[in-house]
Amino acid sequence: MGTGKAVIGVLLAIGSLSAPNYAATSHATTPAGAAPSPASTPAAPEAAPLADLRGASAQVATADRASRRLELAALQADARASEARLRQAITDTKPSAWEKLLPALLGLFGVFVGSAINVWVQRRQMAASEKAHRATAAFEAQTKIIDYRSRQAHEFYHPLLLMLQRSSGVRRQLCDHLANKDHDRFRFDKETDGEHLFVYDAAGTRVRFRLIEFMYELATEHKETLPMVNEIVAIGETMSALIHEKGGLALAADANLTDLLGKYLAHFSILREVAAKAAKPEELQGITYNVLYPIELDAELKKGIAYLQDNLERWSEFSAKLWNEAMPANPMPHITAPGTRPSA
Repeated sequence: MGTGKAVIGVLLAIGSLSAPNYAATSHATTPAGAAPSPASTPAAPEAAPLADLRGASAQVATADRASRRLELAALQADARASEARLRQAITDTKPSAWEKLLPALLGLFGVFVGSAINVWVQRRQMAASEKAHRATAAFEAQTKIIDYRSRQAHEFYHPLLLMLQRSSGVRRQLCDHLANKDHDRFRFDKETDGEHLFVYDAAGTRVRFRLIEFMYELATEHKETLPMVNEIVAIGETMSALIHEKGGLALAADANLTDLLGKYLAHFSILREVAAKAAKPEELQGITYNVLYPIELDAELKKGIAYLQDNLERWSEFSAKLWNEAMPANPMPHITAPGTRPSA
């Protein structure tokens, strides 16, 4: 706007300078047909407007430059003011040291809390896992013990006792036959350990009946009893094989049973040899032996069976307890034999 006012002022100045010169020129014209003289043409008035025009142009340029400088100064001032406002806004919005530190502290606190919770959960899981592992290991160990005890009872003690009872039954039948056939020579007498068959001589002296010792008499005077003798030998063969094959299942702490089994095997070896010679009685004359049948063997086997049965019941109760601790929602099924009480 300042530049426009300067231009208008210059034009008005030019107009005021040009008008008098134009009038003077028009009044000083020469007559028609006369040639103008060189002296009649004014030189100074023509140069003055040109100088004024140049001055006005210089003023316009100066005014324009001044206007531009003012505009530039105004723009620079506005820019500096905007920059100052922007810097102030940045300063106002810049977080303080505490505001910068707070998120880091919150993050660190969260890490610690998360770590603590994770450690607590892992410890709980490890404790539960370890407890379950111990219960499982204990249950498996008890299962193996129960299995071994069961094998001891059902693969060695029970079969051996049953065969001894069978052999005793056959021997009792043989003794009954002799007592009924010749009551004066063969009689049953009661002793502190039970009733036994005794052999009496003509003088009334008695000796306890021993199958090996009286094999010659049976082979010559009571041949009908030899099949029963052979049955006893056959049962003894089976018992001997069982002792050799399963003897390791005998209770390790029962040294008495081991001694009795050794005596039985020695006794049976002689019985088998003597029974084999019954077909030729003359070969039996003069045979003597000092290895008797261990009558305590039956009672020792029964004692071992009672111990194993009680042991199995106690292990079963303990296994049921472990089962209930590990799986309280699924009670362990009770499997009991006749005459036994269920595990608690």
